[in-house]
This record gives sequence, C-alpha cells and structure tokens, in this order.
Amino acid sequence: MGIIKNIFKIGIASGAVYVTIDQGIWSDSKTSVKSLKIMQDYYERIPGIDNYKKEIVKKTEFSNKATDYWNKGVQYCFSTLAHLPTTVCNGIKTGIVMSKDFIQSGISK
Repeated sequence: MGIIKNIFKIGIASGAVYVTIDQGIWSDSKTSVKSLKIMQDYYERIPGIDNYKKEIVKKTEFSNKATDYWNKGVQYCFSTLAHLPTTVCNGIKTGIVMSKDFIQSGISK
C-alpha cells in the first residue's frame, strides 16, 4: 500500500510540473504573465471562491507578522548571547558544587 501511495504522490507532482511547463510558466516573463492571467480567470470561476478569499490573510498582515517574528527571534538570540557568560559561569559553579558533593559522598562510603 505504501508503494502505491508514493507512486500516486510522484504522479501528482510530475503532472503538476508538466502542466506548469506546458502552460509556459517557466519560460519568459511575457508568457508567464499570460499564463497567470489565464489561471486567474479559471480561479475566478470557482464557485464560493469569494468566501475563501475573505479568509486569506492579507499580504501586509503576513509581512507585518513575519517582520515581528523575525525581530523577536533576533532579540532572543542577542539576549541569549548577552546572558551567555553569566549562564556559563553559573553552570560551571553548579557543576563544581555537584562534583564536590559527588566526590564527598564517594569518600564517605
């Protein structure tokens, strides 16, 4: 069953690539724009597409969210780097204390 499933997936992917090549999406920009307009015309004919379009996140909202996530990631990285010496120092101190305790417990047995 797994082989059939994978063959089916490969067939769908191959078909998608074939259709895009056949429609000229990968050729020059004029042909790509023409193909895009044809695809948009087909897209507009799909029943109920207006409801779906309302649910799609607007480009600016996505851009703002992506920027916010990026900035939070950068702030977290630099905050971690700023606190790294203290964290390492505390970790070393804790390791030394634990090692001393372990050695002490081994000697007292």
